[in-house]
Amino acid sequence: MVDKKTNPLRSEAKASAEGYVYARLEPILSASELGRSNRKIQETGVCCGEIFWVETRPDQKGRSVLMACLPGGVPYPVSLSDHNVRTRVHGYGGGAWTASPSGDVFWVDDRSRSIFWRRPGQRAVQLIELGSGLVADLFFCPVQRSLLMVAEDEVQGQRFPVNSVVRLSVDHPSRGFETLLSGRDFYSNPSVSPDGRRVSWLCWDLPGMPWGGTELWCAPCVPTGVDMREAVLVTGGREEQVFQPTWGSDGRLYHVSDAYGWANLWVWDGQEHRCLVERKAEMGLPQWVFGMKTFGISDKGFAIIAFFEYDRWHLGKLDLADETFEILDCPYTHIDSVSVDGWHLVFLGADPGTFKKWICWDLSNEGQYLLETEAVGTVISRFSIGVVSRMKAEHYAGEIPYIFYPPCEERPFSGPDNPPPAIVVCHGGPTACSESYLDLKVQYWTQRGFALIDVNYGGSTGYGRAYRERIRNNWGIVDVEDTIAVVDHLRSKGLIAENAVFLKGSSAGGFTALNALIQRDDFLGATVYYGVADLAALSASTHKFESGYEYYLLGPDEDLLKNIRQRSPIHHVSSIRSPLLFFQGLDDDVVPAEQTRRMEADLIKHGVPVEAHYFPGEGHGFRMAETVEQCMAIEWAFYQRLLNQAGL
Repeated sequence: MVDKKTNPLRSEAKASAEGYVYARLEPILSASELGRSNRKIQETGVCCGEIFWVETRPDQKGRSVLMACLPGGVPYPVSLSDHNVRTRVHGYGGGAWTASPSGDVFWVDDRSRSIFWRRPGQRAVQLIELGSGLVADLFFCPVQRSLLMVAEDEVQGQRFPVNSVVRLSVDHPSRGFETLLSGRDFYSNPSVSPDGRRVSWLCWDLPGMPWGGTELWCAPCVPTGVDMREAVLVTGGREEQVFQPTWGSDGRLYHVSDAYGWANLWVWDGQEHRCLVERKAEMGLPQWVFGMKTFGISDKGFAIIAFFEYDRWHLGKLDLADETFEILDCPYTHIDSVSVDGWHLVFLGADPGTFKKWICWDLSNEGQYLLETEAVGTVISRFSIGVVSRMKAEHYAGEIPYIFYPPCEERPFSGPDNPPPAIVVCHGGPTACSESYLDLKVQYWTQRGFALIDVNYGGSTGYGRAYRERIRNNWGIVDVEDTIAVVDHLRSKGLIAENAVFLKGSSAGGFTALNALIQRDDFLGATVYYGVADLAALSASTHKFESGYEYYLLGPDEDLLKNIRQRSPIHHVSSIRSPLLFFQGLDDDVVPAEQTRRMEADLIKHGVPVEAHYFPGEGHGFRMAETVEQCMAIEWAFYQRLLNQAGL
C-alpha cells in the first residue's frame, strides 16, 4: 500500500464512509446490512423428495454450508458445523456434493480436505482424506457403489496441475482413488448410465474454454475401469459447445449443444444423435464452475428445460415419448440449477421483485410448493425495477441489450432537466450475462439516488453463439465500444446525467472499465474489483483453466503479442484522467494482487487520483461480510466525494 502522504484519498475515503450523504437522502439499505445479508444459494438438487443446496454465508467468513429440506419442512444443515463445502478445481470449483438414489449424501469439506458421507438417519463420517490433491464434480454410481469425480493434482516441475477422472469405492475407500481417464487437459461431468455399463464425460484441451469447444465421449465400463478401445466421440469439437451430459432412465444420453448456433437440447441413443428442441434460445451456460444445470430428466417420461429467450429465462416441458414441447407458466425471469426427481422439480428462481430462492414444484398435480428460502435477511419495502432494453449502435449492425435501473421512486433527483448520476456495470467473464432480478448490490445504489446500467456487451451469453463470438479476437474493443454506446444512448435520451457517470467492473469487467477510461475522459470515475490490467502478466501467472483464453480473446497467434500490449491498460495509464478506486484480494490466483499494485503505482506517478484497498484471505470474488461491507462503504464515499467536487 501507499501511505496517505503520497495517496491521501485512501484515508479520506475511510473517514467519510459514513459521512455526508449525497443529495441529503437517508439511505435505507446500509453497507453492513448488505454485507451480512447477501447470502448466496447455489448447487441445488433433489433426491428422494428432499431438496439440497449449498448456501454461502458472508457473515461466517464466507463459509459454505450444505443444506436440506423436505417440501413444506424446515431447512437444516447437512454438513457439519465446522465444514466449508467447497471445491477448487479449475480455480472456480463447483460440484461439491452429490446424492445416491437411496438418500446417501456425499460432499467435499475444503477445511479438512476430505470427502464426507452421510447415510440416511446417521451422522456424517469422513470417507477419505484428499491430501494435496483437489476433487470436484462428484457423481454417485449406484450399480458400482462408487463416486466418480474430476481430480486435479500438482506435478513437481510442471507449471500446471494434471487433470483426470477418478473413481472411489464407497464401501472400500481405503483402496484409494482409481484413475479412469487421463491425458486430456480438462474433464467434467463424468457419469455412468443407469445400467452401469457405460461412462460418459466431457473433455477439452488448451487453449480452449468449455463454451468454445468441448467433446462428449462415451465408453464401456469394464472391471478395470473404462475400455477406451471402444470409446465413441458422441459429438463436439473445437467449434461446438456441449453442456451437461445427463443419462436418462431410458438409457439415452441427453445434453445441450450449440451445433446449430444456439445451445439447444440434443439426445444420443447409442446410434443416432439429434436435436430434440430447436429454438433461437440458449439452454446452456458458459461452464465456469462444475455442477451447472439447466435441465433435468425425469423417470416419469419428461424433461424440464430452462432456456434464455427474449432477455429472460423460461421453463419448458418436453414429453420424451412424443417429443412435444410446451412452455410452462412460470413467473420467474431468472432460472438456474434445475433438478428433477420423479414428479418433483427444483430450481433457483427470481424476478425483478424477488430475491433468489429455490422453488419446488410438484408436477404430478401442478401444485407448487413455494418455500421462502432466499438467503437474504434484509427486507426492503421499496426497490428499483430493471427495464430490459436494446439499442442499435453505429459500430454494430445488430442490437446491444442492457438493463436500466432508475433511482428508487421515493428518492428521485428531480425531473428530466436534472437526470440522476449513473453507475455503468461492466460484467465479468466476459461471457457472463446480466439479468434483471432483485439484487441487494443493485438496490444499494438505486436507493442512494443512482441509476444503474448493466450492459450485455458483445461476448455475453444468452444471445446465441454468434453474439458471444463478437468478442473473439476483439476483447478490449467490442466490449468497450458497446459499453460506451449504451452510455451515449442513455445520455442522449436524458435518462442519466451528462457529467456524472461512473464505471464499475470486476475481473474481466474491470478490464473493460479501464479501457473505457482510456478511450474517453468524460467519466467521473471508476471502481475496479480485482480487475485485469496487464494481459502479459495475466498470461504468465494465471491458473491452468484460463491460461489459453487469451488466444480466443486476443488472437490469432501472429497478432497475439501486439494485441496483448495494445490492449493492456497498464501500458496506457497516461491516457487516464478519471479517478480510480481499486479493491483486490491478496489470495487471488486468477488476477494476482501485483497487477493492482503496479496499476496503482503508475497512476500515482501520472498524477491520477487513485486509491486501492487490499484484503487478506480474499480471492477472486469476495466472500466475507466484513470485506463486502467495507468495500460498499468506501465505494459510496468515493462517489460522494467526486460528485461534491464536481458541484453536483
